[in-house]
Amino acid sequence: MSVNASKKNYLETIEKYNLKYTPTYVLVDNQGEKIYKRVGTFNVEKFDSLVS
Repeated sequence: MSVNASKKNYLETIEKYNLKYTPTYVLVDNQGEKIYKRVGTFNVEKFDSLVS
């Protein structure tokens, strides 16, 4: 994901969440249940809405 994010200059988001170099991310809650899965283009607005 951070490859796509870095192309769009979301460097602060990459550092804050320690994002790895893959276009895929999966967000889970504190019970380990999947909340959301994204493959492909990074959308910082959607990401921020899910992690806040």
